[in-house]
Amino acid sequence: TMPSSELYAAFKSGVLDGASTSSTSLVSYRLYEQVSCLTAPGNNTLWFMYEPLLISKQTYENLNAEQQHALKRAAKKAEAFAYEKAVDADKQLIEIYQNNGVKVVTMSDEQAARWRSLLKETSHKNFINEVAGGEELLNMALSVD
Repeated sequence: TMPSSELYAAFKSGVLDGASTSSTSLVSYRLYEQVSCLTAPGNNTLWFMYEPLLISKQTYENLNAEQQHALKRAAKKAEAFAYEKAVDADKQLIEIYQNNGVKVVTMSDEQAARWRSLLKETSHKNFINEVAGGEELLNMALSVD
C-alpha cells in the first residue's frame, strides 16, 4: 500500500509491476508513461470508490423535517453528479491511455469469476481474520449489486 502520488516513481524504478487506484489518479499522475497495459473500468471492474455523505445521527435528529428532506435531496443530487463525473473520468482514462499507446483491456465475465474466487481464498480470509466484524462487513458488501 502506498499513496497514489508515489506510484509513478515505483513503476519507474521497478518496485511495482501493477497497481490499483482511481481513474483520476491514473490520469493525473501520468501513469500511462510507465505502464504497458490498463485493465479499464467496465462491467467487471476491479475496484470502485465509495464516498458517502456522512452526518452524525445526533446532528441529523436535531434537524427539523424540512432540513432533513433538504439534506436528502441534496445528497441525491450529489450522488447523480458524482456518478456522471465518475463515468466521464473512466471514459477520459481509456481515451488518454489509448492515445498514449497503452493496451487497454477489460475483464470478461470468466476472468472476473476467477478473480472473485481467488479473492475468497486470500483477501477475504485476511479481512475476516484481521478486522473486527470483518465477516459481517464483507457479507454486507457482497450483498450489494
